[in-house]
Amino acid sequence: MVHQGRIPGTDTWKPINEDPAAQEDDLPGVLIIRIRENLDFANTTHLKERLRRLELYGTRKHHPSDAPSRGRANVLVFHMADVESVDASATQIFLELLESSKARGVGLYFAHLREGPKRLWRKAGIMELLGEAAFQKDVAGVVAQLEQVEGITMRRRDERRTRTIG
Repeated sequence: MVHQGRIPGTDTWKPINEDPAAQEDDLPGVLIIRIRENLDFANTTHLKERLRRLELYGTRKHHPSDAPSRGRANVLVFHMADVESVDASATQIFLELLESSKARGVGLYFAHLREGPKRLWRKAGIMELLGEAAFQKDVAGVVAQLEQVEGITMRRRDERRTRTIG
């Protein structure tokens, strides 16, 4: 799981800890996370805790007693292009994440969700609970949805933009 940031002047999103050009503050209150592995019982046990640490501290190393270096996110966006399969345990974790996010007033969105996980989540009711608009083709689609529905505006540092979706 990695924190994504936008490459200025583009619609390309890259891991913040891998690409120094990636900007994390383009969408205030939004945390974009790319999950880079299939989700199953073995790797989703600590998903919520890893997500909480990313939300509060970003990608920097920290001690458990450190004060949070980021504000809590209002919206979580999951970039799922690398996830080919999701099992029932992971689906349950995402249902719990959906419930806890809703209770905190945090919106959930998904980009690049493949057909297999989409079928399972539809069957589990996740698609219905979130609504079709929460599932977009790519991160740019989620950003457009956020700008339209949530009223979140991307900080554009360079208006000469290219359209390459990551």
